[in-house]
This record gives sequence, C-alpha cells and structure tokens, in this order.
Amino acid sequence: MTCDKTHGNAWDRVFNEGGYDIQVPDPLVEDLLLRYVPTGQKNALDVGCGTGRHIEILKRFSISVLGLDISHRALLVSRRAHVVAPLVRGDMEHLPFPDALFDIVLAWRVLHLGNISKIQGTFFEIYRVLRPGGVFVASVRNVDNALALLLKSREEPVQSNTYQVTTISDIRGTIYHFFTDEELENLLKDLEILYMHHHELEHTRYTRNIGLKNMFTVFVARKPS
Repeated sequence: MTCDKTHGNAWDRVFNEGGYDIQVPDPLVEDLLLRYVPTGQKNALDVGCGTGRHIEILKRFSISVLGLDISHRALLVSRRAHVVAPLVRGDMEHLPFPDALFDIVLAWRVLHLGNISKIQGTFFEIYRVLRPGGVFVASVRNVDNALALLLKSREEPVQSNTYQVTTISDIRGTIYHFFTDEELENLLKDLEILYMHHHELEHTRYTRNIGLKNMFTVFVARKPS
C-alpha cells in the first residue's frame, strides 16, 4: 500500500491536538443519499472517513461499508467512537481496492486536501474503483470558502488556489486546494453530474470565529453504465 507519510503525519497531529472537531454527521449527506442512491447497494466506501461520522448513514444504503483515512489517529478516534465497520489506513490518491468494487463512494470534506497533482490522481482513483452506474457524493472547499480567504491573506500560494499552511496552528503543515466550478466540472467530465450546488457547511474551530462563510461545492455524480 502506497501512503504519503508527510500528509499522514500532518493529519495525525491535527487529530491528536483536536484541530478537527466535527463529530456529528452532516444532514446533507443523508439528504443526498436519499435523493440519488437506492437502498440495498452492495459496497460503499467512505474516503477520508475521519472520525467515522458518516459510516452509520452509509450502512442504511449499502450491505458493506469500508472507511479509509490517511491518519492513523483519525481511525483510532473512529474505533473509540464504536464505529462498527472495516477501517483501512490508506492514501486517497492510491486506493488499495480493485477496479469497479463500489456502488457508492462518499468523499466529504476531503478532496481539497493536497496539491493539484494529488487531487487529479484521487479523482482518477475514485473513478477507477466506482462500478458502472455507481454514485460519487462529495463536498469540496471552493474559492469563496472562509479558509481560502483567510489563507489568501496570510500565505503565498504554492500552486493556483493551493496553500501549504504555516500560520494556523491547528492545521500547520497541511495542504489545501480551493476549487473553481470550471475546474471541478473538468475533473468530473467522465461522469454524469446529477447535482452540483454551493452550500455553507459547518465550521471547524480554525474558521469558526473569523466571520466568513464556510462555502463548499457539493456534488453527486454517476459513472456511466
């Protein structure tokens, strides 16, 4: 299994120090699954499962659910929260699964974590492991996101709309990319986009008190049969 140790270590520190503090499921995830995914699917994957907060929701739609995260510490938090599902430590850019295995892939608030090459590789990998007719549900930070505006005022970009964080202690050492709609549509060009809208999602503690909206682009896409 290929794993980006630098990326994993940075997120281990975030979870160790409580920098990521969202524990409850996002109701929008269940709403999108109810709208676009029939129940009784065979296999589901939660990419970047973090604390495992969406595992139980995925179980309502799929017989088998797997959680994957690059952070060993995040998976420990999941297990201590009594998440009952196989949890795998792995890199979203190199998913350790065979082709066309999953009927559902959820990637909630994770695809923006990395440089542009990593993100492109991750979208390719998700396409690879999704079965024909399978559904991909995700949210990404966009260029109007609170953290994007904060980092733009503090950091020099390492790539277009991409920052390696040095000035926010909670997430120091991590890399964030912020999407334009055009870029996202290009990454999804081989999928059928069923839903794409901007939503304000819950703040983590490093953006909670800065007075800006936590804007994400949320999408549902289906792999052609």
